[in-house]
Amino acid sequence: MKKIKLVFPFLKLLLTKPSVILKALFHAVNENMRKQQVIDKYGLKNGMQEVDFLEVFPQFKGEVEVHSLLYGTSMPIDMAVLVEFAKRFNGCDYLEIGTWRGESLVNVAPHCNSCVSVSLSDDEMKQFGFNEKYVRVQRFFSKDLKNVKHVGANSRTFDFHSLNQKFDLIFVDGDHSYDGVLSDTKKVFELLKNENSIIVWHDCVAQYEIPDFEVVAGILDGAPADKRDKIFHLKNTLCAVYMNKKFNYKQPDFPAIPDKKFRMKIEVENI
Repeated sequence: MKKIKLVFPFLKLLLTKPSVILKALFHAVNENMRKQQVIDKYGLKNGMQEVDFLEVFPQFKGEVEVHSLLYGTSMPIDMAVLVEFAKRFNGCDYLEIGTWRGESLVNVAPHCNSCVSVSLSDDEMKQFGFNEKYVRVQRFFSKDLKNVKHVGANSRTFDFHSLNQKFDLIFVDGDHSYDGVLSDTKKVFELLKNENSIIVWHDCVAQYEIPDFEVVAGILDGAPADKRDKIFHLKNTLCAVYMNKKFNYKQPDFPAIPDKKFRMKIEVENI
């Protein structure tokens, strides 16, 4: 009965705003197609293989200095993870694809020797249809950081070799479409400094547990075949991680039964 009540609102929306319905249908069809692709090629029906948080960070004491708690940013735990990864390197060289407000940069930069941000320029954002407010908040937190080089460019067409630099830690958080993730993933493996370097991709899951198969497929298809078995979803985060190290990989089981708890402290101040 409840579903029947939605028929007329659905038809009204279809007639008055067909683009809304078509966009939702496109997303649903595309996500289902990518899910089947991941199952057929990699046998991962529940999404990316998973590693327990405490196996990667046995003594985790993360801290996030700056977070807006606004639309489109990473979860606090994701930023804390990036900071802890950066601390593992002596003078970390960090690359980030997709910056927007610059929250991850402002947290990671104090623990790095150098940081490079490759993100759409203001003009490119306007060309892609982002309104003036979106453009205005670009690099809000990171624009004045002394050890950050901001490159305004589309990562799909940008020549990363022009940076003439290799990186210890790379964070991929740009275009989350299959083609976008595929392109970024193919490029970043060539930019790793050595066998200890780490790649982190954002939003391989939604709400911590639900796989985004478009992102998952883009990562796995873009990664070199000999690296795929070392890519995993870091449990309790939205992040996929590549590390040249073996862990205890498991297929996720949704919904997960909690096996740990996180303690958080939140403070707020005007800026």
